[in-house]
Amino acid sequence: MKKLAFTIAMIASPASAQDMPVFAPSISWPEAASMSQFGLLASQARKRAAGRESTATVQPVSASDFTYAPSVVRRRVNLARFIQRSRRADPVGAVRMEKIFASTDVIAAMDRELGPHGLRIDNVADAYSVYWMNAWGAANGDTSLPSRATVQAVRAQVAETLATVPAMRDADDAVRQELAEALLVQAALISATQETYKDDPAMAAKLAAAVRKGARESGLDLDAMTLTDRGLHPAG
Repeated sequence: MKKLAFTIAMIASPASAQDMPVFAPSISWPEAASMSQFGLLASQARKRAAGRESTATVQPVSASDFTYAPSVVRRRVNLARFIQRSRRADPVGAVRMEKIFASTDVIAAMDRELGPHGLRIDNVADAYSVYWMNAWGAANGDTSLPSRATVQAVRAQVAETLATVPAMRDADDAVRQELAEALLVQAALISATQETYKDDPAMAAKLAAAVRKGARESGLDLDAMTLTDRGLHPAG
């Protein structure tokens, strides 16, 4: 079964290991989007699994709290910034993306793929969930299709952690859109690359290493997690 799509076939995959993209969200406002905050997810999951987390301390939060009103104008700016930052690490891939983005609204195309799984492009929690699941799948060589229950559990985890980041909780539409679209493009790149190399063990291993490295730079240890119908939880 094909992995949870979240992939835009038009986003070109690298032609060789030397062209392997850098798989970490490119953002220009690290304080607001501090991905290290998502390292809290593993510890929160561990507490829940052990039954030590008091329900009295949990503030009600919904993934819908992190929606935003998207702007096509801002999207063009965001994608241009994404390409510019990508040039430093992956100049060949940046040129390919620039051509694709100029002819196609890839974010809008992703909305059609996310919908059947209960996810949207105009929601930061949804975008991070897509990135997180795709990154975990690529790092672990998993191409299976997560259930809707799994997707929604991860979404709830992400929303819970976003609620602990004041700069994100109080962020305006422009800030939320920039992070969400950077995450969605990264998720699509990961998925497209994994699909390209699904029958090439050597390249799949290089992809896994690149994704792990990018995730570590964003505060996530993918090797310490396992994806279940309750979300991403500590491995072992």
